[in-house]
Amino acid sequence: MFEIQVEDGGRVRLAGRLDAVRVEGSSRLVISAQGDFEQLAYQSDNQYTVEIKPSLKRSAAEEKKEFAEMNLTDHAGVRLTHGKPKVNGVEIHYAIGGAGEPVFLLHGVPKTMSYWRHVVPLLTPHYTVIAVDNRGFGGSQRPMTGYDTATMAGDVAELATHLGFDQFRVAGEDWGAAIAYAVAAFHRPRVQQLVFQETLLPGLPAGPGLPGGGHDPSLSPDDIRTGWHFIFFSLPNLPELLLAGRERAFWT
Repeated sequence: MFEIQVEDGGRVRLAGRLDAVRVEGSSRLVISAQGDFEQLAYQSDNQYTVEIKPSLKRSAAEEKKEFAEMNLTDHAGVRLTHGKPKVNGVEIHYAIGGAGEPVFLLHGVPKTMSYWRHVVPLLTPHYTVIAVDNRGFGGSQRPMTGYDTATMAGDVAELATHLGFDQFRVAGEDWGAAIAYAVAAFHRPRVQQLVFQETLLPGLPAGPGLPGGGHDPSLSPDDIRTGWHFIFFSLPNLPELLLAGRERAFWT
C-alpha cells in the first residue's frame, strides 16, 4: 500500500501493479500496487496525476520465495530451477528441469506456466523442459508494448539462445499456441517440432470449412459473448483492480 500526497499539478512516481485507487479528501490518493509497470497515468476527478514507472521492484529474495512456492516439479519430485533473464528487451521468467532435447511450453490467456504442472513430470524423463511465463504474465515483466506474436516469438527464441539451445521443440496451448506457431514461422530453422493445441491456426478465415463447402462451427467468427475475456484481460491494470481478492468467485 502506497499513500501519497499530491498538490495541484504535482506528480508522484512509484512502481507496482495497480490493485486499487481511491480518493480521500481533496489531495490524497491511496494506491494499492505491487509488481512493476512500464508506465501508467491515472487522473482523478480532481485532476491529480500519478505516473507509475518501473523504479521499485520485488527483491530477489521475494521472487526466489515466490518461485520456490510454485508447484512445478519433475518426475522425481525435484523442483524445477527458475530464472529470469532479460531477453529481447524484457525480463522473462522460466523454469527448467529434466534431461534430453529441449522443449518449450507456452501457456495461454489468462494463465501462467503453472498450467503445465501436471504435464511437466510426464516430459522430464525424456526432455529438458522449459516452462515459460509469457511476456506480461506471471513472473515475467509487463511492458506496455510487444504483445504481437512475432515479438513474443522473439522472446522465446532469444530465451533459447540464452539457455544455449540452438534447436528445440515448442508446444503451446490456447494463445500460447499462436505464439508457438509464430516461433516456428519466424524461426523455422531452429524449431524441430511444433505442438499446437486448443486454438485455430492464425490467419485461418472464418466461414465454410468442411469438404464440399459445408459450414464448420469451429471456424465461426469470434463471439463476444464467449470471448469477452480476451479483451478484458488485455486492458492494462483493470483486471487486477476488479478481481483482487475475488478470484475464486470469478473463476467459479
